[in-house]
Amino acid sequence: EGRLDEANRTIARLAMVRLLLLLPEGPLDPKEMEGLVPVLDEAGNAEELRKVAERYDAGIGLPKNEVEALKWYLRAAEKGDIMAQLRSGIAYQEGRGTSKDLPKAVSFLESASGLQPEPPHNSRSFAETNTLAVAEAARRLGDIYRRGGAVEKDMVRAIQCYKLAVERGNKEATALLQLTEKELEVSQRLASAKQAAHLEEERRKAEELTRVAKARTKDDKAGMHITLPTIQKEIAVSKPANLTSLFGNTVVAKGN
Repeated sequence: EGRLDEANRTIARLAMVRLLLLLPEGPLDPKEMEGLVPVLDEAGNAEELRKVAERYDAGIGLPKNEVEALKWYLRAAEKGDIMAQLRSGIAYQEGRGTSKDLPKAVSFLESASGLQPEPPHNSRSFAETNTLAVAEAARRLGDIYRRGGAVEKDMVRAIQCYKLAVERGNKEATALLQLTEKELEVSQRLASAKQAAHLEEERRKAEELTRVAKARTKDDKAGMHITLPTIQKEIAVSKPANLTSLFGNTVVAKGN
């Protein structure tokens, strides 16, 4: 009977919290919310968990607390709420309620935008009704990939993100898309110019080596034309004894 009474009290408390969440500024008790965490985690849907987070985030009905807000956003994000995934990504991107962590931010933003093949935090259950959240997540992803740093810079990926944001109605992404496409074009041209300059330098070095090699070959041949007749002449006019002085002790003179 005691357990039944406790269960009934929990159900009543949960019902009251759900009712207050429906009211724009319904006051909630932080201690009460903390006690209902396990119940809401198990029975609460993603939207309810996110609404608690938004109360903490804005300080409406609950004390403003970014740390608590993130805790509840993360719970909702794990259940597939697109907006909660976006808010979690922003928190890690900007260091709200936690330290900055761009890789984590990218993970949640990719989940929210749907740009991750199999997002670990996203069931996509609210994707169609959260177009603006998807657009904002994609735009922020574009910013991260365009700037690089803790996450490797990837202009092509940034353009992909900006295009999705534009498709979903993010007006800010339009100018960013055009700017990034121009930056990528300039970067590719510079890379091509550097490659061309490198190839030209390699060609010049190869020509120089060929010229030197030809010059040495020519000098060697010229040296042979001078040396051989001289030796032949010396052999013809010298006495046999002189062969020893010409070629060393390897040749032995025969008679006079």
